[in-house]
Amino acid sequence: MRCLSLAAMLKSISDEIYFACLPQHGDAISLIRERGFAVYILTPPLVQMIPANDKDYRAWLQRSVKEDVADFIGIACDADLVVTDHYAIGAEWHKKLKSSIQCKVVAIDDLVREHDADIVIDQTLGRKPNAYHGASRLLAGPEYALLALPFARHHEDGLNRTGLSGRPRVLIYVGSGDVNNVTLKVLETLVGVIDAHFTVLVSKVAVHYTSIKSWAEGKANVEHLEFVDDMAELMLKNDISIGAAGTTSWERACVGLPSILIPVADNQVEICGQFVKAGAAKSVAMDAIQSQLVSAVRELLEEWDAYTAANLAICDGRGAYRALLEISCLMHAQDCAAVELVAATEDDIELVYRWQLAPETRKFALNPALPSWNEHKDWMNDKLKQNQNYFYIIRDKERASSSGVLRLDRQYTGTYLVSILVDPECHGRGIARSALSVADRIFPDFTLKAVVLEANRASQRLFENGGYQRLTNEEFSRKPLA
Repeated sequence: MRCLSLAAMLKSISDEIYFACLPQHGDAISLIRERGFAVYILTPPLVQMIPANDKDYRAWLQRSVKEDVADFIGIACDADLVVTDHYAIGAEWHKKLKSSIQCKVVAIDDLVREHDADIVIDQTLGRKPNAYHGASRLLAGPEYALLALPFARHHEDGLNRTGLSGRPRVLIYVGSGDVNNVTLKVLETLVGVIDAHFTVLVSKVAVHYTSIKSWAEGKANVEHLEFVDDMAELMLKNDISIGAAGTTSWERACVGLPSILIPVADNQVEICGQFVKAGAAKSVAMDAIQSQLVSAVRELLEEWDAYTAANLAICDGRGAYRALLEISCLMHAQDCAAVELVAATEDDIELVYRWQLAPETRKFALNPALPSWNEHKDWMNDKLKQNQNYFYIIRDKERASSSGVLRLDRQYTGTYLVSILVDPECHGRGIARSALSVADRIFPDFTLKAVVLEANRASQRLFENGGYQRLTNEEFSRKPLA
């Protein structure tokens, strides 16, 4: 699913996008084709390997790395960019690929494995920039979560959520790989004990589909769904969710859906721990469902506002936009932006204060009064805590230095006020122009507005040249680009 999200974005830079898949029971080949992408079918093995456990990733590959990459090269020998997303594909596979094909490689991972890739994307919450070796560029954290495009739009709806009202609605979705039948255990534990409406999402390819469907039939407060076109919309209709700690974790966070996470595989334990640490979820082990789940649901409902806010602060659904920006630069040097936007932290408060005190800054500030250190610190700390706004440090890529600030303050749904402050020592280098361009590529669907003093002719020209329409002597607006 995350590869489908990335592929949808890559359409803007390429007309030729293909998937290479090994046909297996429960594969997504039909779904990929339904989404409009051609599929190269890899050669199935004569004898199918059965994974010994959740970590037996080589068995997932069904053959040796040498055999697998050779099979791939045989059908994709003219690829310019190869994206890999498989726990058995790493540095060895990448090296063999690059020795045969002159291509760029993007690896999607969340287990901190060895890669020989130009870009590694790891959406894990709390992932450190230096976690990987063998990656020219690491895109780390939930801001790069590769969610379906509707999630970016529905994040705005999540920001509008105002609280619980009436009977709670609970979404249960553990995934089609629920071999331990966690879904049925959750239903049996909660239904009849918690007064709520339950929606359970289980498709026909799920191992325990028949037993779950049979159990749910005839229960007035249980709705069984096999498939939904818009997962984000379904999540917004519910108040809390119960599910595994996989990719869906970022989807739930994006729309502000508090969750009880049940790790169903070893590779989900870290994700689960990070969400609990962030105050965005509660965790219940598979063997503790009967003893702990009811109390966890009640606690989540009691503290719903806090959990919702914590989720919205984690992910905004724009990971595919940000990944596209990096991949475009990788493939076409002319698409490289001179700057990047990095989320500001408390460590940047003093630096931003120095810029705020500069005479050049105060001259055209909407509030020309000099802020005291305590006033600035309180103001910026408050801004950093607001999950509905964006506060970025503008980083000059060539000089590897912080060069200014770009802020997006939410006015109402889909409309943000943009503010730019550039380090006076960096004036004249096109920093602000490049920052606005990057904002356009990450937030093309927003309406962006700006207020610039009439005397500040340089900044007014900046917005006019950046595609903003003048509304008044001091107000500008840029309509959605997509």
